[in-house]
Amino acid sequence: MIFQVGAALLDACVLSALRREDTYGYVLTQTLMGTLEISESTLYPVLRRLQKDELLSIYDRPHMGRNRRYYSITDKGLRQADVYRTDWREYKSRVDSLILADGGKGADIASGGPGAGSGGPGGGVYDDSDGAGAKLDGSDRAGGGLNLAANGARGDSDDSGAMDIVAGGGARGSEEGGLS
Repeated sequence: MIFQVGAALLDACVLSALRREDTYGYVLTQTLMGTLEISESTLYPVLRRLQKDELLSIYDRPHMGRNRRYYSITDKGLRQADVYRTDWREYKSRVDSLILADGGKGADIASGGPGAGSGGPGGGVYDDSDGAGAKLDGSDRAGGGLNLAANGARGDSDDSGAMDIVAGGGARGSEEGGLS
C-alpha cells in the first residue's frame, strides 16, 4: 500500500485491536499486519508509548515455561479509542468525498455523458484490440474519446499482452493528434 500510516492512525488501530481482547505483541502484530504494513520493531515502541500515556496496561502470563507479556486497554485507552473512532469517521468521510466522488472528466466516460460515445465530436469508447477499431457504443469514430488498444494494434514495443488505454482529441493514437 502506498499510503503511509501516521502515529495517530497506528495508535487508533492498536487500541481498536486491544479493545476486542488482551493479547501479546506477536499476535497483535499479526492482527495489524492483516490491515497495515507494520513490523514488530515498529509496534513495540508504540506499545511502550501507549503504556506510558496510561492507555494500555501490561501483565505477564506463563506460557511453556516462559512469561508472555500481554497488553490490555485501560479505561483511559477505551475513551481515547472512542475519540479516534469518531475522528476516523469524520476524516474518512471527508477523504471519501474527495477521492470517491462522482463527477468530473472520468464520470463523463462512465456515465455516457459528454465525451462518452455521444456520436459526434464528443468522442466515444473504442475497442481496437483486433485492429478493426470497433466502437463499443456503436456511434461513429469522429472526435476524441477513449481508445482501448491491445498490444500490437498500435505497434507497441513490448509483448506483454497488456492493454493500452489511449485518451485523445483525435481518432486514434499520437499520429492522429491523440494522446498516447
